[in-house]
Formats: sequence, C-alpha cells, structure tokens
Amino acid sequence: MTRLIFVEDDLVMVVEVDLGADELVGVIQRGRWLPPPALAAVFGAQQPPPLRAVRLGRLVIVSTAPPHGATLSAPVEVVLGPDGKPLRDLSPRQVQVLQGLADGLTTKEIARSLGLHVRTVEMHIVAIKRRFGTTSRMQSVLRGVALGLCKVRPELK
Repeated sequence: MTRLIFVEDDLVMVVEVDLGADELVGVIQRGRWLPPPALAAVFGAQQPPPLRAVRLGRLVIVSTAPPHGATLSAPVEVVLGPDGKPLRDLSPRQVQVLQGLADGLTTKEIARSLGLHVRTVEMHIVAIKRRFGTTSRMQSVLRGVALGLCKVRPELK
C-alpha cells in the first residue's frame, strides 16, 4: 500500500493505492495507470492527462505532465512570496537545507552533513517556510521542487 499525493495548481488529494511505491511510479510513467475513483473524478469523463510521478520515500507525488514539446526556455513567471520577494531568493545555505529535507533527512542529519548546529538548521527551515508561505516540511519541499531549487532523489530512501 502506497500513499499517493496528487498535486495540481490549488488541488491536493491524498489517496491510498494497492501498489508498491516503485511499481506505482513505473506504471504511472508508462501511462498505464488507472486512477482510483476519487482521483478519476477530478478528470471528469475525459481521458486522464499524461501524469508524472516522483517517489519521495514511501510517498508518490503525482501531477500532470507538461504538454508534449514544452521547453524550459519559455519565459518563467516570477512568483512572489508572502513578503513580496521572489520565492527563488533563498540563501545558498537555505537551498542546502531544503535539499536535505528533499532527501528525507532529519534535522540532526542535515546539521551533521552541513557542519551546523541543530538549532541553526531549525532556523533555516523556519526561514524557508516563511519565504514559501508553507506550514510543513513536505509543502516546502514540494514548492522547492516546483521552483527547481531542489530535487527529489528517490534512490536515497
């Protein structure tokens, strides 16, 4: 059983799926997955759009794939945080802490890997949440991935 988190714009759904995380990601990436009724209702009567999936520990995060032929060279919209500054304006150390969160590390493990005090890492996490306007580490990681500030590396967990 795997917990699947579907994220699309302002919609976030959590459903349980009877497949292992790796198997689920593979089936979704090959386009051979039939969403459960709760998620299928989001797509209505139409065929579900192409989906992309990323494994984050025992979770699988799913969203619609970008349109075929979409390029990264398209103009990027600057997204402002609650304080009016661009969300991409994290310090290099905050980006390192965010990547540690994306890797599934605990606060102590992040502190040890970066040679910092645990309290310093906690303060960086608070600053990241404030900058992104998020309330949890998971939300912060999802926002960081969406902005290209960190990567989910499923092989680590």
